[in-house]
Amino acid sequence: MIQNQKQVTSNNNEITLFPGLPWLFAGIVMAFLIGRFLPMPYAWGFNFWSIVSTSLSMILLGTALFLVIPPVSYYLAVISAQPVIFVTVLAGKINRYWLGSVAGVFWLGLFYIFRTEALVYGDSFTRLAACADKEGPLLYGELFLETGAVIIPHYTYRLLSSWFGVSAQTTYAVLSSLAGVFGVWALYKIARMLAVSHSSRWFIFIVALTGGTVILFFGYVESYTLPTVLSLWTIYFTLCYLKGNCHLVPAVVAALGALFFHLIFTPFLVVALLAPAIRNRVLREEPFSSLVYKINLTAIFLSLVIPLVFQLTAYDQVFVPIWPTLENSYWFLSGAHLVDVANQLLLLSPVGVAAVLLLLFSKKLRKLPSSAESALLGMTVVFTFLVAFWVNPKLGYMRDWDLLSQFGFPLALWGGYFLARAFSEKQIRNRALPASVVVALVVIVPNLIEKNDLPTAVRRLDEKLWSDVHYQVNYRDGERCIPWGYILSSNVSEPERALKYFQRRYEIKKDDYLALSNIGEVYYSLGELDSAYSFLSRAVALNPDNPRLYEQLAKVTGAMGKDIEAKGHAEKALRYKTDNPSALTQLGISLSKMLRFEEALVYFRRAFELGPDVVEHNLNLGIVLIDLQVFDSAYYYLNRGLTLSKGKLDNNPLVLFKMGVAEQALGNRTAALEHLQKSVALDRNNAKSQTQLGILLFELNRTAEALPLFRQAYELMPDNHEYVLNLAMLYSTLGQYDSAYVFLQKGIKMTSYPSSNPSVTVALFKTCLALDKLDEAQKELVLLEQMYPGSVEVGKLRDAYEQAVKK
Repeated sequence: MIQNQKQVTSNNNEITLFPGLPWLFAGIVMAFLIGRFLPMPYAWGFNFWSIVSTSLSMILLGTALFLVIPPVSYYLAVISAQPVIFVTVLAGKINRYWLGSVAGVFWLGLFYIFRTEALVYGDSFTRLAACADKEGPLLYGELFLETGAVIIPHYTYRLLSSWFGVSAQTTYAVLSSLAGVFGVWALYKIARMLAVSHSSRWFIFIVALTGGTVILFFGYVESYTLPTVLSLWTIYFTLCYLKGNCHLVPAVVAALGALFFHLIFTPFLVVALLAPAIRNRVLREEPFSSLVYKINLTAIFLSLVIPLVFQLTAYDQVFVPIWPTLENSYWFLSGAHLVDVANQLLLLSPVGVAAVLLLLFSKKLRKLPSSAESALLGMTVVFTFLVAFWVNPKLGYMRDWDLLSQFGFPLALWGGYFLARAFSEKQIRNRALPASVVVALVVIVPNLIEKNDLPTAVRRLDEKLWSDVHYQVNYRDGERCIPWGYILSSNVSEPERALKYFQRRYEIKKDDYLALSNIGEVYYSLGELDSAYSFLSRAVALNPDNPRLYEQLAKVTGAMGKDIEAKGHAEKALRYKTDNPSALTQLGISLSKMLRFEEALVYFRRAFELGPDVVEHNLNLGIVLIDLQVFDSAYYYLNRGLTLSKGKLDNNPLVLFKMGVAEQALGNRTAALEHLQKSVALDRNNAKSQTQLGILLFELNRTAEALPLFRQAYELMPDNHEYVLNLAMLYSTLGQYDSAYVFLQKGIKMTSYPSSNPSVTVALFKTCLALDKLDEAQKELVLLEQMYPGSVEVGKLRDAYEQAVKK
């Protein structure tokens, strides 16, 4: 192994830092504990615990802090020693091939199960659009800087979608999770190469996993996972080259691969190309520290000169300005920039930062002998950190951590290697190792929770993004406001929050049909139909070939009661795409409201055929079949829709009402009664459900219970003759003839329908007879005899009339 001859292991140099070691990790936990209570702009990188309640975060973080303080961590390590030893022995007896396969499957499953695909914002929409573009990935603007990150996911998506029908988002999840397995493998091999003992190997490996950069492996919908993994393999092969175990070519190839994905990974290629200079010094047993020192100083000097040149030549959009400008007050020593840097350091490599601080304030540690490995890792940290420090002032405060995360792993690896050499074997095994696990959980767990729980993430991120420079009108005219507003309105039902983002975009781009259409959809969801109609109409004028706009206009005009116009918009949407389920559904709804049920059934069936497991399609079919009085089929589709909803519609009064109607028609009176009673209880302002339940109770001879339901239906719609006559006939049945007579007369005046309705005529006859209004009773009897000549029942009514006359 090639290394400095003066290097000694931690067991020989006798540098011990107990009890300072646990406090190093406790300090990191304290930082996240304090960050929980700091405002977003000042602690965006380490306040992830703000996603939970204050009391819970205090308990969790207090417990974490307790675990890294001696002697708790020591006894924790002792207690866990036996299972650790057992697992180690078992692993030693398993073939390395099978062990590696099992480990790979474990990490792949872990990354995919906890994938962070729930939240997509920022440039992720651009990535998804390029990935899912059937015509081929379009390279424009900044995408030219990341050619591989556009091309690889695109063709992977085309392959997976043709084989398995997966979405672009799932493609990214698979790619990131699979790449994450190779990333973990690289980290383990690097840790194994750097370790001086079994415990230090696991310590370095776990420290490498304590940073937020690990989140990229969890199915992150972005472009930086693959180049990050390639950069790790660059580090591994370069270290391997330094030790004389392999050629430099694999390192250069891996670095070029990372560079192909994004130019921001250039530092790894530079480090690989500088590795021969260090190796030559080591081979000749010459000191290499001065060479590394000069290289780092040169890098720092260039990092000052290059931004200066760019700013002087007016190309000040690439790097953080040396001095503030009128357009950008975010310069390299500004408070906002320094706060951002501190946040990124804590988010991406807290242990690495702690190691740097320990080195700065400990003379004893600075006396540790240097090694070629630490020199190479240190150079990588310097180069990558300088890039993250200087790149693109447009990133502003709340920096794009995933784009600038390339220094996270190198710094964590350097920190873990430095501490492993500084601490004794006992300290690593009994204290540092369990403490590093606690730190990894403190950093990663809340980050994962946030990115897998959209409502939780929105609460935290909305505060961040509203002030983020990416979402201002002076950054690409506020174009990022559209996708974030869409998440707020469509994915988490926060239309009021979404509206302000859409309006911000609309302020600068009055002719953006997306801004107009999204504003219109938000107003529709808020019930402001006139405003929705206005914005959607303007969007259609700007983009008349967009079927979705016609779909939305159809919904809005339908809700406004403009059924003919709604029908026209739905038909226009279908001209562009005949198999559009949304347009088919809206057309069916419009036709149903126009009482054209047979035609509506055709479109509802087509929508159902396109999505037989869609709840709405089943319910629409069931409802229109009830209108057509095909009750057995109606019951089938309604019941299927309820089943598919998995309980979400169990408290929907309209669906319960329709189910009750179908069951009542099929003779299932017990089930019908249950559904109708529940529908009425949920919506006491629906006259139809009140009436239907009253009719059922009447059929069950529970007329006294039916009376308040008929009365409530009448009070809700006093101008509806059916509800007036229902109440009148029930009064007649109950013998309340005075009330019955009043409502019968009122109903007759409202419509001519009763003259052809024998039930109404019979009720009026009986009521007049009971009230001794024999002349009126005779008129109704004559009508009945004309309608049913020779009828036995009418004959009985004639007998009753004659007896009344005799009396």
